[in-house]
Amino acid sequence: MNTHQSVKIINCGGDTVRIAPGQEVTDIPRKAIPRYGFVHLMRLTDGSYTPVLKSWNQMCRLSLTITEDLGLDIERTTLLRLIRGGFIQGHYITPSLCLFDLHSLYEHLDACKDPEFWDEKKRKAYQQAIRG
Repeated sequence: MNTHQSVKIINCGGDTVRIAPGQEVTDIPRKAIPRYGFVHLMRLTDGSYTPVLKSWNQMCRLSLTITEDLGLDIERTTLLRLIRGGFIQGHYITPSLCLFDLHSLYEHLDACKDPEFWDEKKRKAYQQAIRG
């Protein structure tokens, strides 16, 4: 590992994931998974019903504490750069209010498990997001 790169790892078990160049985390911790959810009842072949979690894209506010609230040991600016670089879906509602799709964050974390994910093209897109 290059000693000039900072590596942040949260201690919750699981595989290490490089979320951004120089930023490594482990899988999303259990406390970041919502405790409650909406379900619909699906009828089974025997006539009984089972709850099925209803999921949809969830927009979250890019607050000052969002990475801590999600249990991610990364800086808020890293998350903002991933949004600006197009790695995570997000947009500005107002000049000071950015929303991002939580589902796309989870997809990005999954994609980063591939050691080949950060190719030269993606590195350049991330670097461009850092510059502005």
